Amino acid sequence: CVSARDELKSVWIDTCCTSKENSVELLGVINLMFPWYKNARVCYAFRCDVPSGEDPSLSYSSFAPNQWSTRDWTL
Repeated sequence: CVSARDELKSVWIDTCCTSKENSVELLGVINLMFPWYKNARVCYAFRCDVPSGEDPSLSYSSFAPNQWSTRDWTL
């Protein structure tokens, strides 16, 4: 477990996803969640469409724009 490797005593899991097209919703979520993220020691993101160990700097990487980049994520 990655959190155990990083010697974390607790973790918080969030799956909040908001539409970029609704600025009121987006601003509300950002303002509500910002204090939680501001005080986080580390942030992990799991993407089921990216193989483990993938290098995001490669031009053919699965991190390239796709369905996940069409929305704002509160990470």
